[in-house]
Amino acid sequence: MTLVLTLDDALDPQVAGGKAARLARARRLGLTVPDGVVVTAAAFDAHLARAGVAGPLARADHGLRPDEPEGLARAAAAFAARIAAVEVDPALLDAVALDAPRIARSSGLGEDAPGCSFAGQLDSVGPVTTRDELARALVAVWASFASARALAYQLARGARLGGLAVLVQRLVPARRAGVLFTRHPARPAALLIEAVDGPAEDLVQGRVEPTRLEVGREGPADGLPGALRGLGLRLEQAFGAPQDVEWVVDRAGVLHLVQSRDQTGAAPRRWTNANLIENFPGPVTPFLASVLTTGYEHLFRGLGRAFGVAPWRLERVAPSLRRLVGFHGGRVYYDLTAVREVLAAAPLGDALAALFERYVGAPPTPPPARRWRDLGSRAGQALEVAAIAARVAWLYRDLGGRVARFEARVDAYARATRAQTDLLADLRGFVALRSDWVDPGLADVAAMVTSGLLGGLLERALPDRPGAPLVARLLGGLEGLVSAGPVDGLWALSREPALRQALDREPDDRAALAALEPTARRALDAWLEAWGFRCSGELTLTTPSFQDEPWRALALARAYARDDGAPPSARAVAQAADRRRAEAEVTALPGALRPAFGRLLAATQASIGLRERARLKQALLYARLRRVVLALGERLAARGLLERPDDVWFLGWQELEALALGGALDPRGAREVAALRRRRHAAWPARVPEVVELAPGDVLDDPADGGEAAPGPGDLTGTGAAPGRVTAPARVLEHVAEAGRLGRGDVLVVRQTDPGWAAALFLAGALVVERGGLLSHGAIVAREYGLPTVIGVRDATRRIGDGRVVTVDGSAGHVRLS
Repeated sequence: MTLVLTLDDALDPQVAGGKAARLARARRLGLTVPDGVVVTAAAFDAHLARAGVAGPLARADHGLRPDEPEGLARAAAAFAARIAAVEVDPALLDAVALDAPRIARSSGLGEDAPGCSFAGQLDSVGPVTTRDELARALVAVWASFASARALAYQLARGARLGGLAVLVQRLVPARRAGVLFTRHPARPAALLIEAVDGPAEDLVQGRVEPTRLEVGREGPADGLPGALRGLGLRLEQAFGAPQDVEWVVDRAGVLHLVQSRDQTGAAPRRWTNANLIENFPGPVTPFLASVLTTGYEHLFRGLGRAFGVAPWRLERVAPSLRRLVGFHGGRVYYDLTAVREVLAAAPLGDALAALFERYVGAPPTPPPARRWRDLGSRAGQALEVAAIAARVAWLYRDLGGRVARFEARVDAYARATRAQTDLLADLRGFVALRSDWVDPGLADVAAMVTSGLLGGLLERALPDRPGAPLVARLLGGLEGLVSAGPVDGLWALSREPALRQALDREPDDRAALAALEPTARRALDAWLEAWGFRCSGELTLTTPSFQDEPWRALALARAYARDDGAPPSARAVAQAADRRRAEAEVTALPGALRPAFGRLLAATQASIGLRERARLKQALLYARLRRVVLALGERLAARGLLERPDDVWFLGWQELEALALGGALDPRGAREVAALRRRRHAAWPARVPEVVELAPGDVLDDPADGGEAAPGPGDLTGTGAAPGRVTAPARVLEHVAEAGRLGRGDVLVVRQTDPGWAAALFLAGALVVERGGLLSHGAIVAREYGLPTVIGVRDATRRIGDGRVVTVDGSAGHVRLS
C-alpha cells in the first residue's frame, strides 16, 4: 500500500486523485508545475480506519438530503470531529520537506468525472511551514471530503467521490494569477483569460472582478497572453477536451501551471469540409446526403471489424459512427470530433487521427477524454493488439487483389443495370455495394498511412529541406495511373482525321456531334464508353457526364486539336525522370533509414495507384446509379407522385425506395416535399468556411466565409504540391466544361479539383487551387504533367482576376500577382 508519492510518480488518478494525476502528466509534458508530494487515497483510508470510520466514503451522507442544510452541517461536524481525534501518521509528515512554504491541496478520486468538476467543493490549506501546520492541514483537507457543501454537491448531482488524496506542493509567491478557459463560453474560436494581481484565491472564490482578455486560437499574441495560449492549447491537446486552467506568474516572471480540469459545459465540435470539397464542391442534395451519411458509417464500422477491433469497442462509439459527416450551408463536412472519438476505439488512435487530419488537410483536433488504452484490462489489450496486428498483415498481403475484386463488383453492377428492368433492385444493389466498402477503404487507409509516415520520416531526417515539395516530386510521374487514361484517350481522339474535319467544319459542338461521320462517331463512342463517366463533380450525382452530354467531350477534343505540343505521355515520361532524380537525392538519408525509406516510398507509390483505381470505379458506380435514379424519377413523375423526374434528388434513398414500393407514409406529399427542398437547395450560399466550431446541436447560421476579396499586388500563399515556376495569364474556371477557354500554358485557377479535371489540366501550364491536399486527385494528376501547383490558396478564384498575369511557384507555395 503506497501512502506517499512524488508528484512526478502520481500518474494514476485512482491513487493520487484527478488534480494530482493531471499535474503529473503536465510535468511529463515539460510544463512548469510546482514540485510536491502526494499523500495518497490509501493514506486517507488508513486514517479513516484508525478513526473507526467504515469505508472511504465514510457514509456520512446516509439518509441526508441536499435541501436539509442543518442535517448536512451536523453530519459534517461529526465526521470532522472523528478524524481530528486521531493523530496523523508521523510517516506522512516525515515525507514532506518543509524547506519552503507549502500548500496542501485536495485531489479527489472522481473530481474530474464528466459533468462533475467538484470545483470549490474540497479545501486547500496554506501556507504550511511547520510540522504541526502540516498535520492540521492534512486533517482539514480530509475533513472537507464530507463537508456540508461537498455532501450537498454529491447528493444533488448524484455523484460520488471515491476517495481523497492530498497534494502538498511548493507555494508559488504570486505576482499575478488567474484562470484560462481554452474555449470562450460564448465564442468557441477564442480563449478567455481572467487575471488579478497577487494570488488567485479571491478570483476563484468570486470575490473580485478580474481583468478579462480574449485571445484567438491563431494569430499574433505576445507576452503573457501568448504564453497562456500556448499552455492552454497544449493541455487541451493532451487531455482531449477544453480546459479550465489555473495559473500563477511568480515574482521572477515565470509562468506556473497549478491546475487543469475539463471545462464544464458541452465542448464545441469541430467540422471541416477539407478533402470532401474536392469531390462534393457544391450543395449536396438530400439523396446524396442520405448516401453519404450511411456510407461513411458503414465504411468506418466495416474497417473496424476487418481490422479486428473488439465489437464492444465499436458499439461504444456507435453514436459517433452515425455522425461522422454532417451538413452546414448545404455542404458535407467531417465531424472531426466524431472521427477522433471513433479512431480512439483502436490502438494508436491518436496517431491514426493525426494521419487522417494530415491526409485530408484538416486542422488538429483535441483527442477524446477516453481512449483505447483507458478501457479494458492490460492483458486483454495485449491480446487485442496481437489480433489486430495479425488481421492487418493478412488484409494487406494482397491489397491489389482486393482492389481488383472491388473493380469486378462495380463492373458487374454496371453491366446488370444497363437493361434497367428492375430499378428498385438496381437501387438496392448500389446500397449493398456502398455498404461493403472495405476493399477500396483499405486502399485509402494505405495511402493515408504510408504517405503520412513518408512525410514524417523526411521531415525528421532532412529538416533543412521543405517537406511538401520533396514529397510532391517523389510521388510524381508514377507509371500506370488510371487517372491518365482519359487524357491519353482524348489526345488520341483529337488526332482522328475524320473528327478533326468535323470540328473544322462546325464551330458549334452540338452541330459537330450531329455531323460526325460513322468512323469519327465510333471513335468518340469508344472513348465515351471507356472514360465518359469521368467528369468534374462525378460523385455529386446531379452533374451530367460526357456520356450524358457527348458534345461536351467534343469541346475538349477541339481544345486538344489546337495543341501542337508533345502528347501527354511525353510529359509523364519527363515527370517520371524527375521523380527518379528526387529518389536519388534522398540517398543523403542516414544509412539506417535508407531501407525503411525505400520500402515506405514503394508502398506509398503503390497505394496511391491502387487508390486511384478504386476511385475510377467509384465514378463508374455513381454514373450508373445516376441513370437508375433518374429512370425511377421518370416513372414516379409519370404516376404524378413527383412534378419532374429530377425531383428524385430531393428525397433520401430510403424515401425514394418507400415511394416506389407504394409504402410511403404520405406519397401524395412527396411533390411538396421535393419542391420545398429544391428551393432550399437553390438558396444555399456559393461559399462556406472550411473549418467551423459549433456547440453540439448548433447549425451554421451565416455560412458565408467572407465578402469579395479585392485583388491587388503581392503574394498569395498556400502549399506547394508540384514544383516548378510559371508566369502566364490566369484562367479562372468554375467547371471543366469551360476548359475550351484555356490556352496552352495558361495558369488554371479553380476552387477545387477532382479526377474529372484531368482533361483540362493537360492544357494548363500551372495550377492554383483553393482547396485540397498533397494527395488530392487533382494534385496527383498535376504532378503527372509537370504543372507547378499551389494548393490551399484561400480566395484564389476571387483575388486572381481572369486574364491577369500571375507567377506560380510550386516549390515555395507562392502565387505572385503582377
